[in-house]
Amino acid sequence: MQNFAAQSWDIAQLLLGGYLERIEENGTIAPIGGEQVRTDESGHIAYALAVYHSIAEQTSARVVELVAGCIAAQFHFNVQDVGGCTHAALALLTMGLNLARNDAWSRFRDETQKIIESWLKTPLQVPPHQEAFRIVHAIVGHSLGFQITDNSDKLIEQWLNRARTGSTGGFMDSSSRGIGGRYDGAALEQYVLVREALQRHASIHMRARRLPMIRTYMQRYLKLIPDLVRDDGTNWTFGSMRGCTGTIYTISFIVRAFDDDWIDADKQTIYADILRKLVQHLLMHYLDQGSASVCIRDGERDAETEEATVVVNFEAIRQFFFWSQLAKRSKISLGVAGTESHNTFAKYIPFDHGMKAEHGLLIYRDALLGLPLQLPLIGGNTNGNPSCDAFPHCPGVFDAPINKRLPVLVPELTFGDLVTVPSFYGKNVSTSLGPRREFQFRYEQPELITVNEELISNIASCKVVWSFVEGKVTAEFIYLPRRAIRLDSFRFTFAISVPHSRLTFPIMPSLGDNGLRPQILRDDFHGEWQQLQDVTKDPTYRTNGGKITCLYVYARLLALQLRQGTPYWFSISFEPEVIRG
Repeated sequence: MQNFAAQSWDIAQLLLGGYLERIEENGTIAPIGGEQVRTDESGHIAYALAVYHSIAEQTSARVVELVAGCIAAQFHFNVQDVGGCTHAALALLTMGLNLARNDAWSRFRDETQKIIESWLKTPLQVPPHQEAFRIVHAIVGHSLGFQITDNSDKLIEQWLNRARTGSTGGFMDSSSRGIGGRYDGAALEQYVLVREALQRHASIHMRARRLPMIRTYMQRYLKLIPDLVRDDGTNWTFGSMRGCTGTIYTISFIVRAFDDDWIDADKQTIYADILRKLVQHLLMHYLDQGSASVCIRDGERDAETEEATVVVNFEAIRQFFFWSQLAKRSKISLGVAGTESHNTFAKYIPFDHGMKAEHGLLIYRDALLGLPLQLPLIGGNTNGNPSCDAFPHCPGVFDAPINKRLPVLVPELTFGDLVTVPSFYGKNVSTSLGPRREFQFRYEQPELITVNEELISNIASCKVVWSFVEGKVTAEFIYLPRRAIRLDSFRFTFAISVPHSRLTFPIMPSLGDNGLRPQILRDDFHGEWQQLQDVTKDPTYRTNGGKITCLYVYARLLALQLRQGTPYWFSISFEPEVIRG
């Protein structure tokens, strides 16, 4: 990986050079493109600069001053932001274990030192999905001498126990609201942060003792990654790790796995090829060398609302420096020719099999289309966008806006002020081969669930069947009312997008002129195709990779009285025309 190491170093310095002079005295950078300054921004800036200072052979006094200034800014003005303070604390630890010789600590005023000391001594209270911050807090507090007892061992055990008891599959639930069961790539980001903190722990024995246990759970994600990564490097297409951030932390996860010898010798070529695809995707989709910046939103694409360009850039800077350092130690080559799979492939990964809800992920690779579909059956954290809706996610083919609530490829039934979609959970989940050799994915919802992830009793149940055969996708939804009830509206939508004008390359999939070629097979709701909605100029209809141009809506806008015990079917099929580049 020597070329990768050199390339990572050069890119990190390029990005850092584009931002270094823009850091203001208050430890922030002027917002870019109308974004808001995030309350954790100073902590991320401080940590990236501290990593640079610790790895580079020589840095200027200004870098040390900026690290100290950003740490102080984070604790003075946003001490309540746990994420920001955690990154700032890691920056302080990175500057030196011994406070007497810590360049940043010596630059703080007495008041600042007292604030930091108090924060590191006080037990951190965070929701379960932020337990990684508690671990880092304990590691920094003990390593710098503010906590006599090292609680990180116990906290790591609690963190892993959440995967052990909160998921029958051993995965991390990143939900904080709603029905729960948001199993996505957020666990990779948590692991990378914990791994970085363990690397700087005052006791090397802690790292040696805990890594084997952490590996037991993280290898589940390691085994999942080959099935998620497409030939164009697109990886997580659902949940909170879509886009640039997901790609960065998936790369970091694999690089760390190589460095910790988690990847067996017979699998190293496979993961090296995956790593090459991910790096290529990151550089070609998000790196703008002209502006020396990682670009996550522009006139044609968007990122999730809470993501800020400055924070993403400094996370990228930090990781590029780490990749450079770690790759120098590796003898693995990334110069492996990509091999595209031409076999039809289907796999269901069960995340959790609870009494009230089942969660999992269906991965289907269509031999004719030559790309994988990811159909998540997970909680959505009530975030109000389709990122966790239960449809086949496939950027470029089956698309959804990134920050807009839209019932993409799932029926939306409205009863008064209750808006329901057949997503977020299932029961009696099963897979099978149908009579025409089509792969079928089935689940039930004994109770309907709203877009806010609230279960509604005594209205109706729903059965869902997704069928896949080469080149064709069929969805069937069967509703059985528990009582006579008024349905105020029925809506089914799909979106057509176009790739980014400057970020396409030959193996990227997109729709041809014939689009998705939908066909209504059965409709007991008696809906009609609505007038085509041109949303090309609407900035809220964007994806990570391009603009959504139009919406096709099939709907019934008049009320319909549903009869108790009478099943209502809606079935639709798609035969997308997929082109490359």
